[in-house]
Amino acid sequence: MLALYSFQLGLPSLLLVGERNGSGIVFRDCPKEITRLVVGAMEGLMAALYLDQGLGACRKLLARLLFPCAADLPLRRAWLAAACRPAPTPDATPAAPATSEHDARLLAFQEQTGMRFRSFGLLRQALTHPSFFHTVETPAIGTGWAPSARVCPGAASAAQLRGGVDPRLHNQRLEWLGDALLNLAAIDYVLHHYPEDHEHPVQLLRTALVNNPTICDAAAKCGMQHAARFSHDQLGESGRARDKMLADCFEATIGALYLDRQPLGLAAVKAFTSAVLFPITQATVAERRWMDPKARLQYALNVFSTTAGVQMTKRFELLEEHGPAHERMYVVGCFVNEVLVATARGLSITDAQMGAALRAQEELHLTIDD
Repeated sequence: MLALYSFQLGLPSLLLVGERNGSGIVFRDCPKEITRLVVGAMEGLMAALYLDQGLGACRKLLARLLFPCAADLPLRRAWLAAACRPAPTPDATPAAPATSEHDARLLAFQEQTGMRFRSFGLLRQALTHPSFFHTVETPAIGTGWAPSARVCPGAASAAQLRGGVDPRLHNQRLEWLGDALLNLAAIDYVLHHYPEDHEHPVQLLRTALVNNPTICDAAAKCGMQHAARFSHDQLGESGRARDKMLADCFEATIGALYLDRQPLGLAAVKAFTSAVLFPITQATVAERRWMDPKARLQYALNVFSTTAGVQMTKRFELLEEHGPAHERMYVVGCFVNEVLVATARGLSITDAQMGAALRAQEELHLTIDD
């Protein structure tokens, strides 16, 4: 679809591009490469439009591309109107004196962070993990609140048809929205603060800013773990599982904030993330934490190769795997110039590779200091 939109706008005729790509392939002889070019042009145009005029301009352009004909004008207007209409919330009432122990914790969280939700139900939903209902018979038990028929018509019957808890009671959908918003806010921040960096380092820095450990640190500083509701059974699981639940709540809170502050939801998200998440950027850049262990090892090997004049290459190899299918353990070795330098194990091959890369850098006493 992006290639089609690009041709609709006539972008191919405006592209400034060489005859060949980095691999020496002639563009005109490879339809696949031409498609990649026009798709990249469309994505670049949308990014430029967002940086220049904001999200609303991107939405209007997309509406014109989706409904290009004069006969489609009513559909275009309806689509744009629907995009600007406030999303239905589980509980549209504002914050009131605490009606439950959880509401009291939510009010304390608002005081600590300085956020004031117009729809208190959105904050309650954002900080309720789906696992909370694993030990609660019905959504109304122990919560002091359930969606009314006026706000969520047919909620109970819909939940029964799905055989589970109504999704408007927990944060799964808000987490999905918040994840996209968090990535957009991080990209916006990185592009404005590091305008001279190329795509790859900028992408790595964005990833470092929105990964689970970083998000968990920011959530803990906000005291979010004291306001969120989880399953007590899952709280006893591994640290990774607990961190994932807390990260989900952080992303869901961003999604809830976006919906609560319409039509200025994106501005509110940027302000919140700039205050609680992005201040760690300088330390992340200085310590090169935007690189994962494999990238740091490669960078250190490249520096050593340049300064010592000795070519250094690395590769990873799966050495062992054992355990049942649901708890598979992998052992991976890191080879530098075909010599086994370090091994590590993990619950996935990627985790084991990361551990092996970290140990290899320690074993070789390689640093990444400038």
